[in-house]
Amino acid sequence: MFSKKLFCVVAVLISMAASFGAYAQSLTVRGTVKDAQGPVVGAVVLSGGANAVTDVNGNYSITVPSNAVLEVSCLGYATQNVSVNGRSVIDIVLAEDVEVLQEAVALGYGAQTKKKDLSASVGIVSNPEKLAGRPVTSTTGMLQGQIPGVVVSYSNGSPTSGPGILIRGQGSRNGDGVLWVVDGVPGGPITSMNDIESIVVLKDAASAAIYGASSGAGGVIIVTTKKASNGIHVEYDLVTGIRHASNLPECLTAEEEIQMRTISSKNAGINLDTGWNPQVNPWIATTRTDWMDEIFRDALYQRHTATLNYGTDALKSRLTFTFSDNPGVLVGTFSRSLGVRYNGQYQMNKWLKISENIHFGDGKSRGTDTGSSHILWWYHH
Repeated sequence: MFSKKLFCVVAVLISMAASFGAYAQSLTVRGTVKDAQGPVVGAVVLSGGANAVTDVNGNYSITVPSNAVLEVSCLGYATQNVSVNGRSVIDIVLAEDVEVLQEAVALGYGAQTKKKDLSASVGIVSNPEKLAGRPVTSTTGMLQGQIPGVVVSYSNGSPTSGPGILIRGQGSRNGDGVLWVVDGVPGGPITSMNDIESIVVLKDAASAAIYGASSGAGGVIIVTTKKASNGIHVEYDLVTGIRHASNLPECLTAEEEIQMRTISSKNAGINLDTGWNPQVNPWIATTRTDWMDEIFRDALYQRHTATLNYGTDALKSRLTFTFSDNPGVLVGTFSRSLGVRYNGQYQMNKWLKISENIHFGDGKSRGTDTGSSHILWWYHH
């Protein structure tokens, strides 16, 4: 009986010693933190009291117990918990956290902060991809009804005129121009609405002060476009719809026109003009043309967008083609445009990365004043 108890005590002591040894044993864990596009810089790796931050290549090194759990986090990504299990090399791939990304706000010249930490008034468009599917002809039209304090209105239905935009009302008698900043470039072009990744509206003077009192007086809209990523992707998007002119004036028939002319001449105390006398001019007594039907039409609007993406760790390319055909409801008016955008990213070495954007556009239009225009442009930065 005594020998059995002694055996049990020895077994427990051996088990405790083994557990203590396993817990006390430490090792250095190394690896790389990446996302779908490449290394993640500034990711935090935690375990107990130990911590590490990834360098410009996404590499980290941390000394932890062999049975520890690594907690990997970074702004814009979902936090991951990874068990070490005695491994000395652990590579981690982070996935984007949509909710956290929506809290990140782009401010002047690429600086970012969290929305909850801002004292300035900003507005964020959280669903630009869905808005790009609306039958609108401009990025300004995408913002209609999306942000409090931002009013987008159309003055007419001409395909050559875009909507106007006011942020927190009109501040001066002559109007305030809204500054658009695309990828950090004031006044930069937007080739396709499908290329927009995020839109941030800076509403007050404090948030727009970095762009100058005159440039940002009417507010600043910061647009971030999509960049090339790893992998091969092919996308095609079609937006189409029919525009119809409504609430048009109703034309008088020939009989109603003659009656109106007769009454007006009688009230004026003059004789009816012979041209409106059906006994003298029988041709005038018959309705032959409805001029509202002749000059207005149902217009088929369509926008085609095709995107090709190819990327590796060393080279990434994104090419976007877009074609928009916007015939006006008034016969003879139209607006057609063709756009091409190329985004390239080149990882020359560990410390040098080159990015470029090339835009090309060709547009033709004719408005209600019967004047035609043809614009050919290109942009590179």
